[in-house]
Amino acid sequence: MNVAITAAGGGAVMVDLPDDLRDLLASLAKQLTELIDDPDAADDPGMARLFPPASVDDPMEALGFEQLMGDAIRAGKPGAAGREARKHVEEFGRIARRRAKAAGR
Repeated sequence: MNVAITAAGGGAVMVDLPDDLRDLLASLAKQLTELIDDPDAADDPGMARLFPPASVDDPMEALGFEQLMGDAIRAGKPGAAGREARKHVEEFGRIARRRAKAAGR
């Protein structure tokens, strides 16, 4: 597997990934979005890591925060995670295809 990492200016980096790895990352972003959107996944250990309690010392405070902000936080996670991951994976794919075309592959 050949992964090239180069400076892209402004502190950013460009990562050139093979198609299969880009597909895997896109699939993981989709799975994350589906997990967050699944109302039956509340007891999933992954959800506990994505949405830890606001207070580990005070269960009532954690519950209050969850009731007040839980829906808004859950609504923002798939958009932030899924859109960003898909955007970057798609951009990496376009760059890799341009480079392959330029190299005659």
